[in-house]
Amino acid sequence: MTDKPKTIMFFSNGVTAVFNAEGNQMLELQEPWAVIFAKFLESKGIDPVGINLKFQGSFESTEFFRTEEGALNWGRLRTGDVVS
Repeated sequence: MTDKPKTIMFFSNGVTAVFNAEGNQMLELQEPWAVIFAKFLESKGIDPVGINLKFQGSFESTEFFRTEEGALNWGRLRTGDVVS
């Protein structure tokens, strides 16, 4: 059984950090909030691929995409990224 988190941090780049009462990171619970939101969109019948993301404090253009393995991710598109 996993310990209950003591602290959850939501970063402006889409990443989540989770810590227990001792201050240790709980890697098994650190699902990026950007991916959680993408999965939420999918649950509503919306394909998140290609949706532009705007993070506070950043002017860089990013969007959701699927990796070759089919996982959801976000960022600037790079060679080899799959957009479908």
